[in-house]
Order: sequence, then C-alpha cells, then structure tokens
Amino acid sequence: MKIPSKSLIFLPLLALLASCGGGSQGQVSSSIEASVSSIEERNNANGSVSYEIFVRSFYDHDGDGTGDFLGIKDKMSYLADMGIKTIWLLPIHKSPTYHGYDVDDYYSVCPEYGTIEDFDSMIEEANKYDIDVMIDMVLNHTSTSNPWFTQSYQDYVNNNTAANSKAAWYNWSDKSKNGYSEYGKTGKYYEARFNFSMPDLNMDNLQVREEIDKIFEFWIKDHGVKGFRLDAVKYYYYGNTANNVEFLNYLVDTAKAYDPNFYMVGEDWESDVLVTKYHASEVDSFFRFSTSSAPGGLGLFVNAAKGYRKASAYMNSLVKYEEGVKAANPNAYTSYFISNHDANRAAYSSEDQAKLAATLQIMTPGTPWIYYGEEILLWGSRLNEAEGSDVKRRLPLIWSKSDKTGECGFPEKSRPDLNNYTQVELGVYDQLANPNSLTNHYKKINRVRNEYPMFKHGVITSLLDGLNDTSDKVVAYQISLDGDYVNVYINLDTTAHDVVVQGEIKNEVDIFGTKSTLTGTTLSIQPYSLVITK
Repeated sequence: MKIPSKSLIFLPLLALLASCGGGSQGQVSSSIEASVSSIEERNNANGSVSYEIFVRSFYDHDGDGTGDFLGIKDKMSYLADMGIKTIWLLPIHKSPTYHGYDVDDYYSVCPEYGTIEDFDSMIEEANKYDIDVMIDMVLNHTSTSNPWFTQSYQDYVNNNTAANSKAAWYNWSDKSKNGYSEYGKTGKYYEARFNFSMPDLNMDNLQVREEIDKIFEFWIKDHGVKGFRLDAVKYYYYGNTANNVEFLNYLVDTAKAYDPNFYMVGEDWESDVLVTKYHASEVDSFFRFSTSSAPGGLGLFVNAAKGYRKASAYMNSLVKYEEGVKAANPNAYTSYFISNHDANRAAYSSEDQAKLAATLQIMTPGTPWIYYGEEILLWGSRLNEAEGSDVKRRLPLIWSKSDKTGECGFPEKSRPDLNNYTQVELGVYDQLANPNSLTNHYKKINRVRNEYPMFKHGVITSLLDGLNDTSDKVVAYQISLDGDYVNVYINLDTTAHDVVVQGEIKNEVDIFGTKSTLTGTTLSIQPYSLVITK
C-alpha cells in the first residue's frame, strides 16, 4: 500500500530545514466567543461546499512573499461569494518544514503565517460570513525537533520512570524493527512509519491522550475552530483497524466535549473497502481517494468529464460506495475531491471538461472539497516520484494577470532547483470578469448545491432505469432525506439528449448558453448541463 506522500519523504535532512521554525510558543489570546447556532444551521453550513487552502500559497497580506492568516481574512468575502461554507487550512503549527506535517509545537502557529492574534482575527472574519474554519490536526507523528521527542529519548535511555517521564510518549526499541529509525548512531530505535524525521506518538500512553485533550481545548474552546482534518488515521496503530477506530472515537468524544457540533474529516488513503471500515467510527466523514486524481485513484469525475466513463459505470461507483458507507454508519457521509495537496492537479483538454467535472463533484452526496486554485484551473504536478517534493502541487494562487498584489512566492524556499515553473496567466479576478469562465461556473454550481442541505446526509438512488436513454451519457439520481428529495440529471455528452424525468425543473446550469427544456415528462438536456427537478 502506498503511503500518502508528504513532500518530506525521501528528502535529505538539509532540505527539511525550512521555514516555520523559530519563535516562541504562541500565547493564548482572549478566548473567541464563537457564535453558537442551532444544529440545523450548523448542519447546513458544514454539509455544504468546502475549500482546502495551503496558507503559504493563498494570499500574502504583509508583502513578505508568504501567504498568511490575514491574507485569508482579506479574501473571506471572495470565499463567501463563491458559496464556500467551510475552509480547511493545511498545517498551521510551528514546524521545521514548509508543509508543516511534522509539528514542533501544537500550541503555536507558523511565524510566517502571523500570530495567534492574527489567527483569531481571521476566525472572527469567517464567523461574519458564516464560514467554518477547519485545521489540519496531525497527531500520528511529530517532528524530531519537537521538545517532546528530545525529552522522550533522554528519559528512555536514562530509564526515567518518574510521573513526568516522556519515555513512553513514543515507541522505542533497543533493536532495529520494520518501520523504526535509529536515533543518530545510538543503537536506540523509534517508530517512524512515514520518515525518520516524523516519529510516531504512542497513542496508548495516557499522558499523550491527556495532552491531546489540552490541544483540542486550545483550538476548539479558546480559538473557535469548528473542525479538524485528521491526518493519516490508519497509522495511529499501524496495521490495527480496530484500535484505530477506537482511537478515532476517543478523538470525537474529546472534541465534542468542547463543541457538540464539532466535526472531523479523516484521511485514510486506502481502497474503498478498507475506508468503509473506518466509517464505523464516530468520525463524521472520510475522503474518498479512489475517485480523485491522487495516485492510485480512478479519477471518477475527471474521466467522466473526458468521456472515458459511461453514465451507468459512474452511477454504479457512486451508489455502491454510498451504500457501503451508510451500512457502516447511517450518520456518516463522504468527502469527495478532484485533487488535493498530495496529488497532481487535474488536466483537461478543454475548460468545458473542467466545468463538467466540477458539476459532477459538487453535486455528489456528502461534502465536496475544492482545492484552492481549481476554480481557475491552476497547474501543478510533481514531475516524477523521484523528485521527492509535492511543492509543485501547492503553488501560489493567481489572483490577477496584471495586478500581483498579494501573490505569494514559491512555497519551498529551500528548493531553488524547483523554483522555475509555468503557470496559468488568468487569475481569479480576470475570470470573475468573464460570465462564462470556470470560476463563475464554480460559483453557479456551488450556489445550487447550497440550496439543498439534504445533500450532506442524503441517500443516493439511481434513476437510470426509468430514464429511457440508450446513449448511456446522462447521469441520473435522486438524493433523499426524511421524505424530502431532489432529482439530479447531468449530461456527459457534447450533444443534447431527450430523457424521461420526474418532477419539474427547479435549477439548471448550462455551459454552452442553451437552456434545457421540459415538455411533459421529456427533458431535452443540453450538452454538459445540470438539471435538478423536484
């Protein structure tokens, strides 16, 4: 099984010494009084369109070339106008690397991103727009420069069994083992499943769990975070799904003690069958990697948009998986994405294909996640696996072709060899000025999606049998919840098709400027168009 790539893996040690180090532990600012809305309102918000942000590459407020919290605050109105209801920030903690997936201090923020007060200011701005902020919570491992790890080694070699000993905070051995790395040339080994610089925490240690409780209190109660994206959940107890599920339930219970509406999305980079087992936990959602452009994924939305997948095969993939999720946990829902920070960005032969892929993804049940820049077809791919860095998958967002205010620099400054790259010219505001742009298409689709909060927990049922369509080019399904429902029809073809449908047209989004028509029960659905009936 391929381990989810972190840009750190396979890099020499010197390449790891990057940009989030330095600075003292962040101080707790005055607690944020997060607005408490009803469960129904919160479900509407966090069940809607979500957006993944690499802070370093999004928007630079202070002009130092690095994206920051105040940059996100500056663009909160843009996110709201796009119909975004949740933003997920890739790791924000103090770390020795540009990507932050090896944490030095869980109670501080990367100095280049700003201060904890800047973070609080961003949260306050998000609350004004009813946007939830989710942060990456990397618990499986820390950095080797984390003081916990340094102290753990000292306590281990000195056989310190005092109450404050951290010897058992990590998994140590006097013998070399699979998945273990040597501490220098000491003959002492520690578990590190990802990389030697990412030592795994011992989740059986009660002091570690008590520390996690404090970390959750800090971010949820004191700083108003509404959700966590849980990194690498299958590695908490490597090779033991049952223990991982138990630990996930502990995390959920711990978080909900501070906010009953708190929600989590888990990363489990495995096959559909194995991921479904994790839905038996109390975690709200898990990403479905098999349908994405991530390595090993089938590219469900992209391939359907390119004409490589028939409507029946597309529907079978969605319905079968969703049935498995609901069987494991009726309250669970799936998080669907096209690409993310660990995957090459999707490539299309035309912008129209990108629009169709966006329609397919956004109209799925569960929660759709947009990776920043997908709305302008931002480029970015690792040239080859031997290159060893995901930095080109996390390149700066382009806001304008002519006005470079706030545009960020190359994110991994310690890798000048990778600094030359080609990027799209037209940015967000260039595209917003064009009514038929990809950015405006995302805006239209997101707004339609947000009209129907039932999509989050709704049950999907295929409507292909009654469609009377021999082309196998029109996707048709119903999303239903508690007696309410909508019917969704999407034409995968470049030509119009006449199909038999149920209900009256409530919404439609076309790409080529020609509206679909409904005569009796016959819908003439236009190329690449979305039609919703009820």
